[in-house]
Amino acid sequence: MKRIVTSLVASIVLVTVLNANDYGSVDGDAITKQDIAMILQDQRIDFDKLPDTSKKQVIEQIVNKKLIAKNAIKNGIEKDPQYVEAMSGIKEDLALQVWQKNEVDKLKFTDQDKKDFFEKNKDKFVMPEILESRHILVKTEAEAKAIIIELDKSAKKEDKFAELAKTKSADATAQNGGYLGKVPADKLVPEFTAAAKALAKNTYSKTPVKTEFGYHIIKVNNIRDNKGEIQVAHIMILNNKPNSQIEIETIYEKLIKGESFEILAQQFSDDNTSAPNGGVLQKFSAGMLTSEEFETRAFQLKNIGSFTKPFQTEFGWHIIKLINRYPLKSFIEMKLELFEMNKKQFGK
Repeated sequence: MKRIVTSLVASIVLVTVLNANDYGSVDGDAITKQDIAMILQDQRIDFDKLPDTSKKQVIEQIVNKKLIAKNAIKNGIEKDPQYVEAMSGIKEDLALQVWQKNEVDKLKFTDQDKKDFFEKNKDKFVMPEILESRHILVKTEAEAKAIIIELDKSAKKEDKFAELAKTKSADATAQNGGYLGKVPADKLVPEFTAAAKALAKNTYSKTPVKTEFGYHIIKVNNIRDNKGEIQVAHIMILNNKPNSQIEIETIYEKLIKGESFEILAQQFSDDNTSAPNGGVLQKFSAGMLTSEEFETRAFQLKNIGSFTKPFQTEFGWHIIKLINRYPLKSFIEMKLELFEMNKKQFGK
């Protein structure tokens, strides 16, 4: 019943939107361009040029959101302990952000200041590689050398490495064939990292690697440059669906015509986890995903809001949209570090 009422109100508002220059209102609360931008999440899309059906979908989402919020406030949500606690946290975070911005804006740096700071602090701006590896951990060097001899004799070294890890490794990863996953290189002990980085892809250490934990035989599956983090949204059509390629290409044509990525993801994506959120995924770094193809396509996107052509992975057909990039430390972070390091000089 509530949904019917909401849809009815939305329809009434839509009449105003489609026949006037403004975007309508909800109980006197005007629908703004900011409201529309929050739904579209794509600066390239001109709402006024969208087809009427797409406009209706966008405005209905805004109306529903505003009506639910108004109803919650009317029913006393602002007195709810959880609401009060959450608002308190938001106010603190906002206060800190505004203060930081104000302090940063006070600072004036020349290009030479910035260059000098970078040169003196290069280590802070280096992103560690992503290391994918396996290892076998034993107590003595003799045990490690014996395992290396077994590996050298084996024709199927990948299978043999996993087998030996399961039967001989003292590490908790033994049950997974010694697999350590995809890990930033600086998260591992220095001796392990140095030895792994010296190995070629799909090779193993020919001499035992000693660390504080014991002796390791290391096998490197892959080492990839860390390009920072990225956040994307995607629309996925499962491979096992009939005409999956045709379906994804039809969706792509809708995007080209200016329809909302978020709305199309909600309507058509088979990823049940991300679809309700407009296809948005958690941010990730290079080497962290199961699908290398998906990851490669995502990092190839250069502009915020741009999207890929349809492509296929082992999971299905995808279209990816770039939401944001989180590369090396941003300049604002750099300025804040300068402020902290030189507060006596710049904080006056």
